[in-house]
Amino acid sequence: MLLYNQKGVTLIELLLVLGLIGIVIAIGWNAFASAQTSWDRLQTRLEAEAAVRHASQVISYELNLASFLEIRQVAHNWTDADIKTDDRLIFVDNGALILREKASSGYIDRTIADMERGTLQVSFTKPLNKNDGNNPHAPIANSLNFTVTALDNSNKVVYSLDSAIMLSNMLPDTGVPISDISLYSKAKNSNYIPGDRILYRTKADPFNPEEASHDAVGCY
Repeated sequence: MLLYNQKGVTLIELLLVLGLIGIVIAIGWNAFASAQTSWDRLQTRLEAEAAVRHASQVISYELNLASFLEIRQVAHNWTDADIKTDDRLIFVDNGALILREKASSGYIDRTIADMERGTLQVSFTKPLNKNDGNNPHAPIANSLNFTVTALDNSNKVVYSLDSAIMLSNMLPDTGVPISDISLYSKAKNSNYIPGDRILYRTKADPFNPEEASHDAVGCY
């Protein structure tokens, strides 16, 4: 039986309910989006830190064994005639840190470190001997500083690590070349511009990322 005193839901009440539901959904969505953003930032940070630390360890190991090295910038890159067989170079290509080796049949490139959520940068410098009163702009012999930096996809710095190593295996009088193109090769009366690539030679067994990855399998 139909009761005439029954009241239905008015349009205003329905709109109010829908409005409240919309507010709840918006709050929930904003909370989810905020959590997702925080999670993405954390993952980027963890990936960046791992890539930078690994790259820094490899560079330290490689250059610590160098008997000769030369720092340059991309604008003054080496020609094929400048590079000898078994020479190695470290530089960044398309955001990945590359180890390039000159073989008799060409070049072999290996990736030292890269990022899915960003890119890497590297900078090589030699510290200046500011305690030398005669030439405070002269670089300290057999010493090298370098910085590996990770950037996210918006080119913001996520993680950066400065390292310093002693070049204990440099050959006397031949370890660093003398030229106007090579950086830090001779004393200058101004601050040096960091180089973004380095060429080096060594008589020790070089690092091989593929062998290192294979040896690591099954290790605990």
